[in-house]
Amino acid sequence: MFLDGSGKSDDPQCRFLTLAGVLAEEAVWSEWDERWRKILDEYCVEYSHMKELFQKTKGPFHSWDHERKRKFVLALLQSLSFKDRIRLICTSLTVDLAGYRQLAVRPDIKPPEAVCVDFCITHLFAHPNFGQQIADVVFDGNEAFQRYLNYNWSRNKSNPDSRLSSIRLVPPPDMRKTPPMQAADFLAWAANRHYRADEDDTTTWRHLLAMSILALPRYHAIYRETELANHPGFYGWPDGTRVTRTP
Repeated sequence: MFLDGSGKSDDPQCRFLTLAGVLAEEAVWSEWDERWRKILDEYCVEYSHMKELFQKTKGPFHSWDHERKRKFVLALLQSLSFKDRIRLICTSLTVDLAGYRQLAVRPDIKPPEAVCVDFCITHLFAHPNFGQQIADVVFDGNEAFQRYLNYNWSRNKSNPDSRLSSIRLVPPPDMRKTPPMQAADFLAWAANRHYRADEDDTTTWRHLLAMSILALPRYHAIYRETELANHPGFYGWPDGTRVTRTP
């Protein structure tokens, strides 16, 4: 299982926070890895990192025109589609940070990153194809999300019914060598881009979320104020000092 996020809850200008996870058996990752690398080779880039896609002065994409970027992104999306659709599974949650900050008058609410971790892990493990297997979890080493997965895992790793066998961090430079992590980054970015777009935006970027749901099994939700307040364990978080507040 590979997890990556988009957005920063401690940035008052950030409107949405998304965590995405992709789950597959090791044999599937080996097969899919070749697909992803073939696309990178075709477009003469070493890696995909979506926040770099629109950088204008640096990075591997800065000289590309709009159409080349669009075709590249659609090719990556297509690589995630399998004839047997349950071979590769995705889950993602987007938190509307404006709604979250409305609830942040209390010091004991769950951090938005922890809400995302709970949603993604729960839905991945609930998929019928997962069965009783055990998952190795790989996180982007630069993510705030992983501390909350570590928090839960440290309390439950001695439980014989635990579904996680290990948590491993990928340092940011190594993300460029890890296609499954790039796929998680791609799916998290697609969700955030969708919600940031204007309603009358008809570009590919706004519709990538919908297209990804068609391409592969994807459990996705957006939590606004009501959904957050109803999230299990949202109130009574033991460490209220890490709650993001409106400046």
